[in-house]
Amino acid sequence: MKNFKYIAITADGKKLRSNINATNAQQAKKTLKEQGLIVLSIVENNQPLNRFSKQPSNQDICLFTRQLATFLAAGISLSDALSGMEQEQSQVMRPFIQGIYQKVVEGYSLAQALQQYPKLFSKLYCATIYAGEQSGQLDNVLEQLANYIEQQHHAKQKIQQALIYPCLMISVSVMIIVFLMTEVVPKILAIFDDNQQSLPVITKILIVLSRGISLLIPYILIAALILIVYFLRKKTDLKFKRAWHKALIENSLYKRFIQLTQIPRYLHTMHILLSSGVNVLDSMNVSTQLLTNLIVQDAFNRATQQVKEGIAISRSLAQTHWFSNMTIHLIQSGEKSGQLAVMLERSAMQIDTTRQQFLDTALKLLEPLIILLMGGFVLFIVLAILLPIFQMQQLV
Repeated sequence: MKNFKYIAITADGKKLRSNINATNAQQAKKTLKEQGLIVLSIVENNQPLNRFSKQPSNQDICLFTRQLATFLAAGISLSDALSGMEQEQSQVMRPFIQGIYQKVVEGYSLAQALQQYPKLFSKLYCATIYAGEQSGQLDNVLEQLANYIEQQHHAKQKIQQALIYPCLMISVSVMIIVFLMTEVVPKILAIFDDNQQSLPVITKILIVLSRGISLLIPYILIAALILIVYFLRKKTDLKFKRAWHKALIENSLYKRFIQLTQIPRYLHTMHILLSSGVNVLDSMNVSTQLLTNLIVQDAFNRATQQVKEGIAISRSLAQTHWFSNMTIHLIQSGEKSGQLAVMLERSAMQIDTTRQQFLDTALKLLEPLIILLMGGFVLFIVLAILLPIFQMQQLV
């Protein structure tokens, strides 16, 4: 099956640009004629879309969203905007735009057209677009979405960049220690074994560690490989996944990670959806689906159900035990003043600031700690080797 690009005229005289899968060009033309299209040109696509194709990045999605918002704000129709964007977007994005354009020309809404690419456009994205179409504010909604995607991408990028240096230091330190303990230390300690002298306690400990690491490394690698394979096979098992997520929640560090990363994402999403005209229940449902931990999802699903039963949003969210008192107070103020979306955004930004401060402090402490631990271990090795040498000199 090959992929072909074509330009055709529809029954109402509009020019259509899209793509079609067929075994050859003749079959593609026949299929298009059966659809009532007049084919002007058809060529084979050298980069057919398949599961091995390169997927668009967040930056590609952000650029697509912002350009579409610009076109619509300028008064250009949706179909013309998509047709014009096809030539301006990157090569990896064009097949998706062609597919979206085809659906829009066929009479589907933009939200429905986007839903055919669930891996590319999230439920948040599609729900927000749907709300924008219903309210007639699609250009403003697209602009908000572009800002949101850009903000999330920059936040993720900052965390990744901040973790590069300490991760590199830890990796290099571990490799150096393993090399010393498996290659250098055994050769030096073999000299003391030949002399059969009484060794200090620190040297005996080093010998045990060196031999233990040399013996255990193959078993550790095999065990790690088995665990990786086991987790990959079990990742689709809902019962196992739920048990694993429950075990993670018991860890206070992981719990803090959830509070600083996924809770602000929930609040940002609620803000975007409510600002776009989506009702509270749908906003909470979509926002909950962005939480990756199943146990946390359960807690927020219960909160959504409580809101459905008539309980206040702030009270139901407080019962999840994932929000600080300050955040709950802000949400409660937003409910009373009718500025819930604004307060949700303010709460999310406050947690974002806290996360950045926590990350900066942790990294400032982590770097010298790694250096101290590495220096301490090297000092331990040096003392373990030098003490027997000093004993030998005293005997001489």
